[in-house]
Amino acid sequence: MRPGAYSLSAAAACAILALLLPPTPFTAAALAQTPSELLNACVGNVSLPAGAAVDACTALINSETTKVVRARHYTLRGDAYVRQGDLQAALRDFDEAIRLNRSLESLRHRQSVRLKLKMYKEAFADADAAQLLDKGSPSSLNASCWVRAVAGLELKAGLSACDRALKMRPNNPAFLDSRGLMRLRLGDYEGARTDYTAALRWWPELASSRYGLGVALMRLGRTAEGQQEIAAAVKMSESIAADFESFGIKP
Repeated sequence: MRPGAYSLSAAAACAILALLLPPTPFTAAALAQTPSELLNACVGNVSLPAGAAVDACTALINSETTKVVRARHYTLRGDAYVRQGDLQAALRDFDEAIRLNRSLESLRHRQSVRLKLKMYKEAFADADAAQLLDKGSPSSLNASCWVRAVAGLELKAGLSACDRALKMRPNNPAFLDSRGLMRLRLGDYEGARTDYTAALRWWPELASSRYGLGVALMRLGRTAEGQQEIAAAVKMSESIAADFESFGIKP
């Protein structure tokens, strides 16, 4: 047996120490030795105690770096707070990220949090700002449509954004799904059925389109077909019914 066969590598020793020590707010930063290790901890690529991802992101924020990089780290910490369910803390970090560097990523992430907090007008503003920054790309147009469909507000503007996105990418299932929801909101059940059916041709496992199709069919009086689609959607995603209820849409 070669000498040192039972000795531990530094990495192994750190791993064992992490298991033996009780979780503390500084575990991630203490164990991470390099910026890349901190980054992995920050984005949640490694298994760490609750709150450790936030601490790793904080260590990155406090390191000497450029405004653009610090903005990126604030965005990542905002994402970590979202994973913890602390949306207000996430919102503060996205605000700071945008103050430092107005990027598509930070705008879209703040839009998502504002939507969850039912800050609809503010979410629309973020979606529209991202659209301008992205020079009216199909994805940004779809985001402007989606936030309005979820909120059930400014529906004509949202539908126009969906139409423009689909004109550029006619067969994109995510865009068709957004317009399907928008058409449900507008009471255009046949239009919603058409969009959801088209989306499912390209993405058969898209639970939101499957559920939306079921709702549209039921509103059209095709109850048995609608219930079948809804049952299939729930098998794909246990949360899909709750998602639609949060939009104020029930079968």
